[in-house]
Amino acid sequence: MMANRLTDEQLAEIAHAIPYSYEAGDYPPDLSDWARVWLGPDGGTLALLNELRAERARLNQLEERIRQHYKDFPARYMTGDPR
Repeated sequence: MMANRLTDEQLAEIAHAIPYSYEAGDYPPDLSDWARVWLGPDGGTLALLNELRAERARLNQLEERIRQHYKDFPARYMTGDPR
């Protein structure tokens, strides 16, 4: 699941390419081949929205796992139950 996430470097390249394409009318000359494919004909807007949706779902899952883990934390803390 984590392998499908964009790296920081990939996100930076895309973040630079999107406004560049709107201002210059084309992508930066040094844009990598994978980024050209990822951005696609719509300038990457739909792909980026899909990435954001996937990240939001991952964060929601993580939040739920944390909530379940600590749901009875105050009770355990107050009673001294070390479970």
